[in-house]
Amino acid sequence: ALPPQNSPDLQQVWEIMGDIYSRDSSPYRSADDPEGDNPPVQLTSLRKAAIRRLCRAGGMTNTSEINTFTNDAFQIWADARHRTCTELLTPNTVESITRLRANGALIGALTNGNADVYAIEPLKNLFDFAVLSEDVGVAKPNQLMFEAALEKASSLGGSKEGMVHVGDDITCDVLPALKFGVNAVFVTSLISEEKLEDGK
Repeated sequence: ALPPQNSPDLQQVWEIMGDIYSRDSSPYRSADDPEGDNPPVQLTSLRKAAIRRLCRAGGMTNTSEINTFTNDAFQIWADARHRTCTELLTPNTVESITRLRANGALIGALTNGNADVYAIEPLKNLFDFAVLSEDVGVAKPNQLMFEAALEKASSLGGSKEGMVHVGDDITCDVLPALKFGVNAVFVTSLISEEKLEDGK
């Protein structure tokens, strides 16, 4: 099941996404998840499928109009999400990345979500590459995600020896990075004290 959302409208879309995924996960699941037991990877496609269902439930019948509305609605949601990302940046994020870049570091994003770092105003000029699970077809902790990141970094002059993965999830970030053979930094500032105390 997908976790609950804060907004009633978002919750409705989220519940529809969960229903679609439970009925047939094949278009949306990770390539290494044949039964669809894990969360979906193709989040953009799944969210658009939910919006299309809402359109039909609201009486829309023209496929072209439904697709146009779906794309427009998704873009409105994505833009709002990227604005929210700006508001939720932890202190010193931009400054820290800027200093790393000034010292010659390549900066990449490696995410199981579908946020676009190039659409987040304070970050859009700070990243050299991005790897999305939607594009790779699997999600972290799958090693293919880290291989994809290394491939992009290498094309820009980076190396595995100099690679450091920064993340806030032990299972999806820290342990798979170490397994891949690179250094890892565990960020705890985004995690609640309860989770830290529980060791989750």
